[in-house]
Amino acid sequence: PPTPHFSGYLNASAAEPGTMLHYWFAAAEGEWTSKPLVLWLNGGPGASSILGMLQEQGPLIIDGEGGLMENPWAWTKLANLVVLESPAGVGYSYCAAGGACLNTDKSTAKAAAAAIADLYASKFPELRANAFFITGESYAGVYSPTLAQEIVDANARGAPRIKLTGMAVGD
Repeated sequence: PPTPHFSGYLNASAAEPGTMLHYWFAAAEGEWTSKPLVLWLNGGPGASSILGMLQEQGPLIIDGEGGLMENPWAWTKLANLVVLESPAGVGYSYCAAGGACLNTDKSTAKAAAAAIADLYASKFPELRANAFFITGESYAGVYSPTLAQEIVDANARGAPRIKLTGMAVGD
């Protein structure tokens, strides 16, 4: 890949016990630790956000033959990009209930907020002071503002601060 990539699980158990949300992080070009972090969410509900990364904004996208090619319009030219497979049960994300994850818009927002808090606490604490943006398409038009509200509320309660700077939805 043209930039460092990381993938794994974020613990959302603080909101939904036993819930682990899968993420894929692509670092920005250049000095990535000083650049903003952009979260991408596909909607659905039930669509993997990896789809957006590999077809739209990621540093590598799927070409016409099914291989990977560099994306000349990658968001990683300006920011770090993280995609979250949310809600639990989508893609590689899972919950303690197995395939019977019972998600609502509210529980999805709470789990995503807990996962983002874990991203900063356990995976990328060096990015905590940087701007954070939430973006998405389709049903992420619900996921994004409900997640933003959860982060605003957590910041107001005195939780470790997430520097939510903006949000955008489309489609």
